[in-house]
This record gives sequence, structure tokens and C-alpha cells, in this order.
Amino acid sequence: MDVAFLYYSSPLSLCVDKIDIRTLPGLEEAVALVAVEADWVYAPPQAVSHFGSGGGYIHTMPYASRVFGLPRAHALRHTTR
Repeated sequence: MDVAFLYYSSPLSLCVDKIDIRTLPGLEEAVALVAVEADWVYAPPQAVSHFGSGGGYIHTMPYASRVFGLPRAHALRHTTR
């Protein structure tokens, strides 16, 4: 079982004992979502889901969410599972 985790902007392939860390597909896209300026990291724009009359759709707001997670770019696997 893989667990997607860790935002790290560079490819990473590491195996230590029974722990394997590898880069997920789409690293470039994940990195492009995160803005870094003068050593500050900014969240990607907030996506808001609208459901109700007229059907569901997702609208991208012109600002970032106040609480955000960075995109997952790597996977962790314990090799005995």
C-alpha cells in the first residue's frame, strides 16, 4: 500500500531498509501549483464547489485558502506490505 504524502519540489527516490520513497507522476504540475517568492510559500488558489440549483461546478477563487495543504508529490511504502 502506498501513502501519498510530502510536498518536495524535486524528484526523490530513496530506499532505506524496508521504507521506500518515490516521486509520484505529475511532479511538475504539483510544483506549478505552489508559488514561492522571497522564501515564502503561497497556497494555490482556493477551489470552491457549488451544488444546488443549476448543477454542481467548481469555481476557482482569486485568493488562496487560509488553511491549505501542499500538493502531494511523493509516496511512502513499507516494503513488507
